[in-house]
Amino acid sequence: MDWVGRFWDGGGQPEQVTVRVEGQTLEIVRPSGEVVHWAVTEVKRGDTGVAGMGIRLELEGKLLIVRDESIAGALGWKADRHPAYGIAGLIGIALLLLLLLVYAFWQWGLPLLGQALSWRVPVKWEQELGRAVAEQYRSRAVPCPEMQKATATIVRKLAPPSEYEFDVQVVDDPTVNALAAPGGYLVVFRGLVERTSSPEELAAVLAHEITHVVNRHTTGAIFRSAALWAILAVVTGDPTGLATQVAGSLGQLHFQRQQEEDADEGARELLTRARIRPQAMADVFRKLDQAGGVELVYLSTHPPLAGRIERAERWAGAAKYPVENLQVAGNWPPRASCL
Repeated sequence: MDWVGRFWDGGGQPEQVTVRVEGQTLEIVRPSGEVVHWAVTEVKRGDTGVAGMGIRLELEGKLLIVRDESIAGALGWKADRHPAYGIAGLIGIALLLLLLLVYAFWQWGLPLLGQALSWRVPVKWEQELGRAVAEQYRSRAVPCPEMQKATATIVRKLAPPSEYEFDVQVVDDPTVNALAAPGGYLVVFRGLVERTSSPEELAAVLAHEITHVVNRHTTGAIFRSAALWAILAVVTGDPTGLATQVAGSLGQLHFQRQQEEDADEGARELLTRARIRPQAMADVFRKLDQAGGVELVYLSTHPPLAGRIERAERWAGAAKYPVENLQVAGNWPPRASCL
């Protein structure tokens, strides 16, 4: 059997040659008719590096490449190749790189895209999303209006001039927690109200959550955590699907450290504007820090309070604005049940 090959006899240009195997001798027939004989035992074998491109044979500085790899069998060589080479290997590497790119986009690119998109949705769209999320908690409203009325009074006192109309719902749950949904919707758990010693302390927590809304921290966090659903919701104009995805995990959203610091700063500004006793912020942070217990969920989504208490104490000591008592009906904390 004859094979076709390319032969370099130490020069720059290859010759097309005919190759034969006669026993332990490799015969290379050059275009001039000259026959070059190589002893098979002396030939150094190599690969071209790509499957289908042939076998590389070398002897004494001369090179022969035979594309038909069946010559390896005639020479008594195994036709094994390193699996990392060849077209199949290149396809495998390409697929691996593609998977890595998809993973990187899913893990980092998509959340960043979602967060960037959160700043471009109109407030009306945010409100639709927030209303759908908050609706999940409406069925758990406290049975007596006293706690709901007192909390709503505090929110109205704190709410800054903005595009948002704040709506608060107190739910009948002993968990110490408060949630800020997009568009101005707030959810306050009964356990948080009952843990505070004054309406001013609750106001400090609510001021923090209100700032998250105004600065779109909650919307951004939702768009980061459920980026694909958020993008689909914006494209379709229907936030219902996104609301369903995040309603159960709204309390587990984590804000960035700078956002938490901004929310505390915004809360101090709201307390100043409402003339609410500044020491109340440090008092409620310290109370929450010391409380602990499995029912204390609020701190699980916020950074440690040690530094925040220190900053609140410094601010309270330096604050010089006039203070007014926060007027709410009845004793504090107000009743959650009328029974």
